[in-house]
Amino acid sequence: MGVSMSKEDELIDEITKSNLKIQEQLKDIRDETFHNNISMIVDYFIANLNLMNEALKKKETLEKLEREPDIRIYNHRKVEAPDPESIQSVLLFISSTLGREHDIVLGTIRKYEEGKDYLENYASNIERLRIRSENLYHDLVER
Repeated sequence: MGVSMSKEDELIDEITKSNLKIQEQLKDIRDETFHNNISMIVDYFIANLNLMNEALKKKETLEKLEREPDIRIYNHRKVEAPDPESIQSVLLFISSTLGREHDIVLGTIRKYEEGKDYLENYASNIERLRIRSENLYHDLVER
């Protein structure tokens, strides 16, 4: 039994490192932007990735993600003219990053042959966040 625990801990460690790497990338984007809307979007994804990471470390399922921010492209800006293109490119980056992460997490789970509820929950929450980023993107494109 001890061997399987260390395998499980390796798996959690692998997923946690990847999660933290994505959070760091998002923090870099937040630090470089002049738009409050981009900061809000990025903070939303960072907060959820952090919640998911904490649940994963505790080997718990996470039932509820944070609510999406109410994003208005033309309000709450730090600079004179907001650039909707940059908001869209940030959302596309988040979507593709989370899509890759979802594939990696599923592959990692399969590799360790651990079908634990909290791991499946983590993978589905990554997918849920990816879908939210795409929905936000499409909402912006349609405006």
